[in-house]
Amino acid sequence: MINATIEAIRTALHKEFGDAYAVISEGGMQDLKGPCFFISCRHTAFKQMAGRKYFRKNQYVIRHVPEPGHARTGCYAAAGMPLTGGTNGEVDGNAYQDYLDKAEAFRFHTMGVVTTDETTKRLFAAYVKRMRNEVGVKFQLVLYQFPSADDMGVISVKNKCVDGRTVTEEKTDDPKEASLVLKYSQ
Repeated sequence: MINATIEAIRTALHKEFGDAYAVISEGGMQDLKGPCFFISCRHTAFKQMAGRKYFRKNQYVIRHVPEPGHARTGCYAAAGMPLTGGTNGEVDGNAYQDYLDKAEAFRFHTMGVVTTDETTKRLFAAYVKRMRNEVGVKFQLVLYQFPSADDMGVISVKNKCVDGRTVTEEKTDDPKEASLVLKYSQ
């Protein structure tokens, strides 16, 4: 099962990046030379279910090894690639609440929300406050320009992060103002 999953990851990486990157699994981890990807199964856990049935959970690590002397070039190229197979729909408060309901099942250290909508910011700030104070789950939330949070679990970032536009010192209400950077310059 583990080998089949590693082979599926290898196939997906080869389909996405072609022959430009070697894909190496656990057996070939000696003397890694970039550019390549290294795939390994980090942790396997078993949990007994009803009767003789077991739930098996595997955590995989995919490590990018850059070409020598070009450590960030490969990362920039991969980070700028659009994801495929999904759609961008309209997101409303119900979608954010569904996300927060599902996020309670996971452990993480930081959650970032890319929005300029004050209502959505308040929703996430209330969530992190409840999780920290009532549930005991400690993590931090990063929001764009939300100094009114007044909570040690919320980090308010003042810096602008824009898509391919010139950044000025004035604050704008541009909905794309808090979106992720998609273009890189060297």
